[in-house]
Amino acid sequence: MLRQRVLTAMVLVAVLLGVMLGLPPIATIWLVTVLVLIGAWEWAAFIGNGSAPARAGFTVAVAALLIGSLYLYSISPDFVRVAMTVAMVWWVAALLWICLAPANVNPVTAAVAGVLALVPCWLALVYITFTTNSTYWVLFTLALVWAADTGAFFAGRWLGRVPLAP
Repeated sequence: MLRQRVLTAMVLVAVLLGVMLGLPPIATIWLVTVLVLIGAWEWAAFIGNGSAPARAGFTVAVAALLIGSLYLYSISPDFVRVAMTVAMVWWVAALLWICLAPANVNPVTAAVAGVLALVPCWLALVYITFTTNSTYWVLFTLALVWAADTGAFFAGRWLGRVPLAP
């Protein structure tokens, strides 16, 4: 299983680097958008019965929110600051939620959690790309997240007792 993860990661990193370093920044925004929508499809498995129509509906809703947030950003760049503040408050609330009531999750709450995780992430990466007109900071941000995720994976395998998402 670990070998398959590593091989998949190597192929995906090669594609990502090719797009991010070989194409204009707008290609990075498209790539990040596709990745976030794939993430929405995967997140939708937590919601309800996980049927294909339900997953598609959630993914379309996230896509609409991405378009809406891009529109609001184009009207007022301060929208990003507001969205990131809401995201920060959400992450603090999510930490408390996981610590105090990890088993109390209903489908609506899972959907809201997905929206509050995916949309601000996408908006932040788009904002970084637009403001720097470069993909290097986006690449750095993704590398930082991958390093933390990889470390958490191995720490969980070696030290964890309770699976977070079995």
